[in-house]
Amino acid sequence: MTTHFLETITGLTTSVGIGRTLSDCMTVAAMFDNTCDITSGAVDLTNHTGSEMSCTGQMMCPLGDGSVLYTEDSPCTFTRKLCVTCTEESDEVYIRA
Repeated sequence: MTTHFLETITGLTTSVGIGRTLSDCMTVAAMFDNTCDITSGAVDLTNHTGSEMSCTGQMMCPLGDGSVLYTEDSPCTFTRKLCVTCTEESDEVYIRA
């Protein structure tokens, strides 16, 4: 079952009592496996180095052409970039991924 991102965040924030402050937004942003310093603000992912990932097993590797069995000798390797940040502008708090 696939759940829409906003449904997930709404359910999560409701269950843990998170509101709409910048501090609350930072709490949600910290729940992600970020590859940046979330306190630094928005990051240009074009120039962001990200994190090198290496996976094994049956999967579709990013930029792959189908499902392949990746082994320890020949893993799926790629650069993962994720930076969820928060900003406050004119009394409104924004989250950016």
